[in-house]
Amino acid sequence: MSTTIKSNKKAITAKTSEAKTATKVAATHTAIPEGTPDKIERSLIDFSPLNYRKYYSEQALQEFASELLIHGIIHPLTVRVVTPGRFELVSGERRLRAAAIAGLETVPVIIKELTDEQVNEIQLAENLQRENPHPMNDAQGIGQMLASGKKVKEISLRLGKSEQFVHNRIKLLSLIEPVRDMFVAGVFTIQDALEIAAISEASQQDFFENNCAGWQSNPHFKINNFRWALNKYKCDLTGASFDTTDETLIAGMGACSGCRFNSATLTELFPELAKTQTCTNRQCFEQKCLAGLQRSLQAGWEQQPEALIFNYDPSDDVMALLEAAEGALQLPQFFKNQVDVWNRPQEPKREEFLDFSTADDEDIEERNDYEAGTETEDNDSPAYDEEAYQDALLEYRADTDEFDTMLLNGNLRKGLYLNREQISIIYFTERTSQSGNGYSQGTEKVTAKAVKEAEKEGSVSVELYDGEIERLRAREQRAKEIDAEKFQLDLHSLFVEQNSQEINCAPTTADLTAVKLMLYQSLGYSQKKGMDEFLGITCPTYHAEYHQELYEALLNLPEHAYTYLIRLALQGRADAKLPKTPEGFFLLPVSAGAGVDVDSLKNRYAEKARERESKRDTKIFEVEKKKELLRVKKELVLEETAKQG
Repeated sequence: MSTTIKSNKKAITAKTSEAKTATKVAATHTAIPEGTPDKIERSLIDFSPLNYRKYYSEQALQEFASELLIHGIIHPLTVRVVTPGRFELVSGERRLRAAAIAGLETVPVIIKELTDEQVNEIQLAENLQRENPHPMNDAQGIGQMLASGKKVKEISLRLGKSEQFVHNRIKLLSLIEPVRDMFVAGVFTIQDALEIAAISEASQQDFFENNCAGWQSNPHFKINNFRWALNKYKCDLTGASFDTTDETLIAGMGACSGCRFNSATLTELFPELAKTQTCTNRQCFEQKCLAGLQRSLQAGWEQQPEALIFNYDPSDDVMALLEAAEGALQLPQFFKNQVDVWNRPQEPKREEFLDFSTADDEDIEERNDYEAGTETEDNDSPAYDEEAYQDALLEYRADTDEFDTMLLNGNLRKGLYLNREQISIIYFTERTSQSGNGYSQGTEKVTAKAVKEAEKEGSVSVELYDGEIERLRAREQRAKEIDAEKFQLDLHSLFVEQNSQEINCAPTTADLTAVKLMLYQSLGYSQKKGMDEFLGITCPTYHAEYHQELYEALLNLPEHAYTYLIRLALQGRADAKLPKTPEGFFLLPVSAGAGVDVDSLKNRYAEKARERESKRDTKIFEVEKKKELLRVKKELVLEETAKQG
């Protein structure tokens, strides 16, 4: 009991003493002119609620406190009087915190009379003038100045910093708290932080949860392939898979071009973003991507593709769209590395062939303007390399001829090409050892234009000339093949036209030989191989002389060999094994003519039929007897019932 009373007395005495000291200090400092250096007790100083700086390194504070024990505080703190007997810290919070750790009882101060706005500016200016202020602290101070109504230009002038500096610090304010902690701890560079700040808060949270778990417990924490991990959360409108100007893509969402979530519309606050188009509303962006895919799939499906071509394993969204398109998943499927894509050749532009050997500065400038899309009308005609242009034009026409012929022949198939971001129609052939329509030197295509430019630049090589020779030879060979294909198409058209005019026509030797060819073509592989041996054909099927040798062999086919060919063709038809087909019906007389004992076979099956019929008749007789017996029994029962009734 007495102990408690003594303790309370001591506490009361201590409080009274502290109050007297505070009153004495306050009275003393009231008389000190503003701005005069002085020392006051550390315990009388309160931290400023206006100080934006929230992040301090504990290790750095410990090291600073150790230094203060040796040298003391060299630069006074700045304080102001807010309530009698107490002081509010204006600048020097790091020094005050280190002094508390070091156990210093008094600290040097300068007392000033300041408004809240002046305090904000002093705190920010002091932080910016430090040797290595942290960008996050700069951002918080600039944020307070913005909140007070100041514009970026005014803040820039007051701080003596560029407007770009101010803009970058403002962007850091978009960071969520966990990412700010990592930035201050040095996990992220300022460039990393700015890139993270460019995505929405929801995306930042996803990025943090998926990539930054446990970072505080790992002193060497690092995100492997940071850019790749972050890019998944960036919604780049410049490469979007949908039309960003379409106001009807999703009802109620409007176009991206004027949307407040488009970074390009934030030009007043972030003028450097005027050239970028990044959507910060990830949910809306993903919905539009899906709607764009659905629209492009519908447009592609209307062109009746023959196959599906995948660039990667299709996403769940793409698979769901394909499942909704009736019959899509029944089409043949390929990966892009399994096919050769054929694009319609692009006609060369004469402006691309400026002759640098004779061009002056104005010519070169005109070409640069043309390539940049800023060309102006000019009466002067620049010098062009007409020979190189004509060569490129001939090459373009040959490529176009080849493309159109392959398309007409049905050699090119139409595929629905699906990658993660777009769906489109392409023309393709299945990949073979020789692919595409280019001629390569290493991995680069050799063109007439490339050779001409290399000659002018003096960089031509023996290998390049070898590639050009290969290109010219291959080009001529392919031209001959195209001529042959076109000749065949024209011949077929004329033949169809001629045949439609004559209904009654006498068969020619060639007609009868064509019949033999169709019989020959109907044979299976092993039958055809046996027939080749019988005919004495030795030329391989892929050889150029094979067709001529086959024609002559069928033309001069002996009658017995012709008969053999007919019978081979008939026996190879699966329908010949069925009785209710034309082939099955024809098999009977052909077999009889071939010497098959058809009568004996018929008799055998007729005897089997008679035996079955005899057994059937016996069984029917027995059943009839049983049926008659049952009928008699029923009549007796009915008579007995009638008598009893």
